[in-house]
Amino acid sequence: MKLLVKRIALSAVLLGALSTAFAQADFSFSLTEGGFLRATLLTPLEFTVVTAPTSYGAAFIFDGVGNALANGGANGNATGTLTFTVNNGAPITLDYIGNGGNYLNITPDDLYILSFPFFAANEFLQLGDVVRLSAGEMISGTQPLFVPAAGTFAANLMDNNTTLLSTGAVAAGSTVPEPSTATALAGLAILGFAASRRRR
Repeated sequence: MKLLVKRIALSAVLLGALSTAFAQADFSFSLTEGGFLRATLLTPLEFTVVTAPTSYGAAFIFDGVGNALANGGANGNATGTLTFTVNNGAPITLDYIGNGGNYLNITPDDLYILSFPFFAANEFLQLGDVVRLSAGEMISGTQPLFVPAAGTFAANLMDNNTTLLSTGAVAAGSTVPEPSTATALAGLAILGFAASRRRR
């Protein structure tokens, strides 16, 4: 019986690790005293560029947050502590937060955050680049129509053409097994459980 319990526990740990390695963005939202939207990213995220960029820039897109900023944003006037790095380089400050885009891979309910100076410099990301988004907050330069509900949202990295450069952001610091390794681990966990059931 003790062996069965150990195998079930191991199966749960392995399957839990596989299901949580690929993280989504945990956001909370509130209003500042001046009535501006505060968006707080609770955990850092890491993206690897797996699709060749077709344009310059780096924009972080969070699906389905809600069109609280109504076809607008801070236009470079957002403040806060969110930054990103490329291949562990110098932090780049993010200064734009908006909603309302309706172009290719972006819908009006998606929240997007970016750096105007990075776009203005025509900076291109490269295949294999590791882009790390810090935890922190951004405060919009416009007042929202409503405060979005806190939640977990799919996170994507795009360029200026909204080319999806990386999906399935990984929680920074986590290790992600290769797909074949993940499948093998899950299979072993299930086989171990089945074998212990047969022995009973």
